[in-house]
Amino acid sequence: MDAYLICPETHKSMWLGKAIRVRQSDGTETVNYFHQGAYDDPPNYENEMLNKVLWKFLAEHTHKELRIVFSGEVDDESFDRVGTDDVEADNYLRDWPQRGAVGRSGASGIDSATEVSSRLSGSENADHRQGSEELH
Repeated sequence: MDAYLICPETHKSMWLGKAIRVRQSDGTETVNYFHQGAYDDPPNYENEMLNKVLWKFLAEHTHKELRIVFSGEVDDESFDRVGTDDVEADNYLRDWPQRGAVGRSGASGIDSATEVSSRLSGSENADHRQGSEELH
C-alpha cells in the first residue's frame, strides 16, 4: 500500500513509497519501512534525491502538522505532490540552499559546528574545536 507524508494545512504531500510491513510476535502488523521502486532497488535512505526532497519538505513545514497516511485515507486530488519524479524533484529543489549555505550566507548567524556547540553550552569562549568539523 502506498504511503504519503502530508501537511493538511498546506495541502502538500510527498510519496514515501510502499509501506513494507512485518508481522509482530503478537500477530499484529506494523510498518517496518517505506520503499520506492522495484524490490531490488536501493532502500529509500540511499536515494539522494528522495532524501533532499524529504529534508526540504520537513524544513518548509516547521511548526505545521505532518501525518503519514495510506492511499485512500485522504482525497489525493486535494494535495499537491512534491518530488514525485526526478524532473519535479529537480524543480522542487532548484533554489534550496542545502548544506554549506548556513554560515556562508550569514542567514542564521551561526558560522560553524564549533559556534553552535559554544552557544548551546552557554560558553562563547569555549574551545570545542578538538574533534569537531566546521560545516563547509
